[in-house]
Amino acid sequence: MTTRHDVRPSRETAALATAWLLALALASAATAACSSSSPAPATPGDAASETSIPDVGATTDALADAADAAFDATLADAPTDAADARSDADASADAADAIADTAAAPIRCTQAEFDKPFDATGGDFTAYTGVNIVFPTVAAPTQYTNHCAKVKVGTSVTFVGSFSKHPLQPSGGDTPSPIPATSTDTTTGYAGFTVTTPGTFGYQCAYHPTMMFGAIQVVP
Repeated sequence: MTTRHDVRPSRETAALATAWLLALALASAATAACSSSSPAPATPGDAASETSIPDVGATTDALADAADAAFDATLADAPTDAADARSDADASADAADAIADTAAAPIRCTQAEFDKPFDATGGDFTAYTGVNIVFPTVAAPTQYTNHCAKVKVGTSVTFVGSFSKHPLQPSGGDTPSPIPATSTDTTTGYAGFTVTTPGTFGYQCAYHPTMMFGAIQVVP
């Protein structure tokens, strides 16, 4: 005769298993509901955190970096700006020096040359209403004729020659000078002016100042 054992769980065991399964189901349902109704809190450093919470520290660092870059750029530009300022100051000083040098240049005619009876080199033209000062029309330099001339106020003075090959420029004497700076040839081949103020006014060729120079002394 075979003995049959009953392996079915007891009523108490079945009740405990049912309760455990029910608790597990409720927990799962609660978790799903929470997930669908509100997002899980973001962890610092993940995408949600970076989107929802401004990174104040990063913004502050960016502003500091920008300020540092601007300061560095200012320091880098400072030598250039200083050099530009020195260059501008030097240019202004050079221009002032050029004006001063022109005014301070010595008159290269003696009083004896102004006072002597006129000849090809100049002299006293006070008895005349005009005087011509002639210079080359070719490139080779030659001293002006009548380069040391004394004239009266109201006298017409005319420079005749090629101003492109021998630019005329004031050089030394009283200021302002009536002698015009001229470097362009005229259609007539000469440039003239009338002296209206007493004084001594020097001039020279800008290209050949040691070989072509002179002065006009104007007396009342």
